[in-house]
Amino acid sequence: MIAELSSVLGKGELDRSLLHVFVAGPGTGEGVLVALPDTKGWIAVDGCKVGAEGCLDSLLLEMKGEDEPLALLVLTHPHEDHAAGIPELLERYQPTEVLVTADSPVGKNLVEQAGGWLTAQKHAATDAGLTLKHATAALVAIASWADANPGRLVAGADGTTRNYGRVELAVRASQAGPHLSSVLGEIAEGNRARANEASVVLELVFGKTRVVLGGDMPCKRPDGTKVPTGWDAVLGVYP
Repeated sequence: MIAELSSVLGKGELDRSLLHVFVAGPGTGEGVLVALPDTKGWIAVDGCKVGAEGCLDSLLLEMKGEDEPLALLVLTHPHEDHAAGIPELLERYQPTEVLVTADSPVGKNLVEQAGGWLTAQKHAATDAGLTLKHATAALVAIASWADANPGRLVAGADGTTRNYGRVELAVRASQAGPHLSSVLGEIAEGNRARANEASVVLELVFGKTRVVLGGDMPCKRPDGTKVPTGWDAVLGVYP
């Protein structure tokens, strides 16, 4: 499919006056790739693999111009089906910025909160030859990237914005509160059971067009109870 797509929309063939959004998958997850207008680069949201092939990686190899940066790489939340392929994207494309969940635009992001646990996982992988699952491997890779690129790991929280020429990116969740702090604390210790409840939600605004990318943000839990940080909370602020 990627080869078929590139034969129609190869390098230099996209109309860069427009905003292009590609969804890759299904495989191990689904990833989203955004080609920003006016050659401002690309945004990759989450990862996706089909077998050993990284879908976003393959798309970028086929379609990204040499002078077009990967302006932003986003991990909406650390679950296996969203994290597959993240380490490869980091290594190959060296994004300008990486965005992960935080409880405020100036607060500690998830990778900073989980620093000790991630260091232990990194040493375990090196010393014991442990094969890390996708989500853990993604967090370890982001932590290593952040060490080498100080100041470029972005807190993904309500109020965080980025401007890419005619496109504005705004983070609409995670939204601060005791529940979010509890979920982030669990993830930082390696328990990702409730990671959906800390998903990043992005809104891309391009003229009169709005594209909302919601990770796996839930509204209710399986037992029917509302998630305090879920869609109802987001829509209450941004109807």
